[in-house]
Amino acid sequence: ADAFVSAPSPANTSFQDAAKATIAPPGIARMLIVRLGAMGDVIHGLHAGAALREAFPEMLLGWLVEERWAELLCTLSTPRSGPRSAQRPLVDRVHTVNTRQWRHAPLSAATWERVAASLSDLRAARYEVALDLQGAVRSSLLARWSGAPVIYGAAQPRENLASMFYTRPAITAGEHIVQQNMALAEAAAHRHLKTPRVELPRDPAASRNATSGSKRKGCGSSRCSTQGLAGERNNGCLNDTGRWQNNYRKIL
Repeated sequence: ADAFVSAPSPANTSFQDAAKATIAPPGIARMLIVRLGAMGDVIHGLHAGAALREAFPEMLLGWLVEERWAELLCTLSTPRSGPRSAQRPLVDRVHTVNTRQWRHAPLSAATWERVAASLSDLRAARYEVALDLQGAVRSSLLARWSGAPVIYGAAQPRENLASMFYTRPAITAGEHIVQQNMALAEAAAHRHLKTPRVELPRDPAASRNATSGSKRKGCGSSRCSTQGLAGERNNGCLNDTGRWQNNYRKIL
């Protein structure tokens, strides 16, 4: 009888649980961000990633991205996992997939081997939380396949079926995609997050090559990059580095 009298009502329990979920620190040790592409969308997701990094500096933070956009997170010559550096400033691990290639030959044995290898690498990190910034069926499915028991996503994702794979749908208020991404990150962090400055990967060797290449061509254009952002593959004025930096400025 005493136990029955002292037991809280379901309504009170729900209210208390909701309050604890809002106030208590999540204590997350391993989090995965899923934003596969495209370039501008990955860049818009960097703000949420940087905010989570600032809030949880000791947390292992990974990012799942399409292979062709991985250089927005890590320079070509830098390992995809390990201690953070100027070459990979934001995340501890970069996981890549090539869904375009997978779709091109879905029944090929080679495709299935690549899929298995990608998923094995992803699941080996043992993420506790996955954050789907894309809101697509493929991104939400990959978030579920990561093995993370908790998956955050927009309550109204771009593709409605994506919500089937979320365990924690969150309201993503805001007119701009950066604001919506930040709202999703705040839901996962259980706290308000500041929008910090985003730091892109920088490769000193690429910077030197870009500088020497532009000097040899006598180029004084502002389109030439001397910053050494990941993606510089040639010494011409219209290298990927300059293109990405110019597009980055336009997007923001």
